[in-house]
Amino acid sequence: GTITFAFSHDPATGRYTYESHPDPGALARLFVSKAAVERSVMEIDATGTRPIDWQLDDGKSSKDGDGELHFDWSRNTVTGTVEGEPINLTTEPGTQDRSSIQIAVTTALLRGVEPGTIPLIDDNRIKHYLYTKKEQATVDSALGKLDTVIYESTREGGSSRTSRFWMAPSLEFLPVRAEQIRKGKVE
Repeated sequence: GTITFAFSHDPATGRYTYESHPDPGALARLFVSKAAVERSVMEIDATGTRPIDWQLDDGKSSKDGDGELHFDWSRNTVTGTVEGEPINLTTEPGTQDRSSIQIAVTTALLRGVEPGTIPLIDDNRIKHYLYTKKEQATVDSALGKLDTVIYESTREGGSSRTSRFWMAPSLEFLPVRAEQIRKGKVE
């Protein structure tokens, strides 16, 4: 299957929206609905990315897998529900949702800043993910050969999962390849 990502700007509000829509292949349809959508509305300025609202609709009739978060930066809080669990947390500077974190990494690189450690709302708590610059590599793509910089993301405190992203500076640090490694195996 495939996942389509869309990033748009609303000039009336000054906010940005990042959405993903899956188009699952045959076997994936058993687990992922074609009607699923994940959306993050955020503000982006010279200081970084601030999520405002995040929503996940898993596309199924039950609301068990859905979620929504609402960030109040004047009070440094985030409230909502994720998979039926209520969320009421105090944010840390730079806290992201699971979609806005991707934009936060890209915008940091565009500003010439290493992403470093980013707090992320994951389930009902804040976890910290460290983004580390690795080697450079050339990736063959439909656009031809692209020079990239590889970044690795790991959760602080230990995890069996590592994410790797091939970011293309010539495409404003758009990730052109991504993979997850769990227990030493690429997923």
